[in-house]
Amino acid sequence: MSKFKIFDIRKSKPGNRLYFFDANVWLWILNPPLQPKYYEEAYLNFWRILIEKNTDKKVAVVNTLLLSEILNRYLRIRFAVYKDELLESRKLDEKGINKLDFKKDYRITQDYQNSLESFKDDLAAYASYIEFDDSGLEQIDSMQTLMNTTPDSDFNDTIYYNFCVINQYAIVTHDGDFAFPDIPILTCNRSLLEFQINK
Repeated sequence: MSKFKIFDIRKSKPGNRLYFFDANVWLWILNPPLQPKYYEEAYLNFWRILIEKNTDKKVAVVNTLLLSEILNRYLRIRFAVYKDELLESRKLDEKGINKLDFKKDYRITQDYQNSLESFKDDLAAYASYIEFDDSGLEQIDSMQTLMNTTPDSDFNDTIYYNFCVINQYAIVTHDGDFAFPDIPILTCNRSLLEFQINK
């Protein structure tokens, strides 16, 4: 019988294993908020303890799908900041801002190039802690996963879950919808923690 293994990350000590941090958590790690909210701080503390205890070991696993999601989200956030800055400096009005296209208009800017280089540098700073691993993805039926995707589920999350089950990785996430059985999930998301209690 499947069991849920959802743990409060604030009460969890990093173990001797590889962790799969989801895209949200990676964005906080790569670009820590100046004044982190309590939940952001919980993940950042866990990460700090993890790398301090394992200075010469891989502690996090990243596959190609996750790397793509992190990069895309990172650049989309920078695009939003770029548009806000244009609006504040009155270089464009709101109508002009709304017409800007990420691929057509933003990719050709120096801001995009700077943001891309920043992402590379930020990730490279942690490269010694990261295991880049796609093993097991070939066992996942992407078409079947897509056909089983519903309005209540997320395609990428289902791929990540199956990837972690195959490789026995623990997941670190703040995604309240990430309620999957059979693998350790570390979180401080209230919905997920309440889900565990109610099970």
